[in-house]
Amino acid sequence: MRSIKSVLANQTLRHFRHSSSISMLRACFRCLILLPNFLILYFYIIMSICTCEWR
Repeated sequence: MRSIKSVLANQTLRHFRHSSSISMLRACFRCLILLPNFLILYFYIIMSICTCEWR
């Protein structure tokens, strides 16, 4: 079991080394930064619609 895990880890590490890991990390960070902003915007729009309907 340990050997399979180590082989998988080595393959993933090799894959990350071959692919541009820096750009992937940048994309991940961009998603992490943008996602909360979109959620806050979405929540704000829903709240504004609800308050408009209540009035």
